[in-house]
Parts: sequence; structure tokens; C-alpha cells
Amino acid sequence: MYITLTSFSDVLAHRHRRAQMAGRASVEFYVGLALKAKNERGGNAAVLEDAFVIRTFKNGLGVFVSKYGFVCSHSLCKTNLFHETWY
Repeated sequence: MYITLTSFSDVLAHRHRRAQMAGRASVEFYVGLALKAKNERGGNAAVLEDAFVIRTFKNGLGVFVSKYGFVCSHSLCKTNLFHETWY
């Protein structure tokens, strides 16, 4: 009985995690559609919003856009250039 209950809870946790990820992807998809429509109505003007930097990488940033409620990554350069006098 214990093995069956454990496997059932594992399957339930797996399905719950997948449902959470699908919901987040859906939100990001519809936010993207809304931003695209807003951009087309505004005559291809850039959409500027406040964002919080939540993570830094060697070649970019991870930001949280609070107005739309999603996290995205932005790369700052295509290559990782390093020069000792820059730091």
C-alpha cells in the first residue's frame, strides 16, 4: 500500500508542476500578443516599462517586468569579450 501511495503522490506532483508551467507559458504568450497589438496600434513605437534585475550573467541580464508579471532574459552582447583593464 505504501508503494502505491508514494507513486500516486509522485504522479500527482508531476502533473501539478506541468500544469503550473503550462499556465505560466500561457500568460507569457498572451502578454506577448497584447504587447504586439499595442505596438501595432502605436505605430511601431517601442514599449517601455520598468523592470527589476533579478539575475546577472556573463553576457546578459535576467529581468522581472512587474506590470506584466513575467521574467525574461536579455543578452547584452553576442560574444564574451574580456580585457583585464575593463574590470
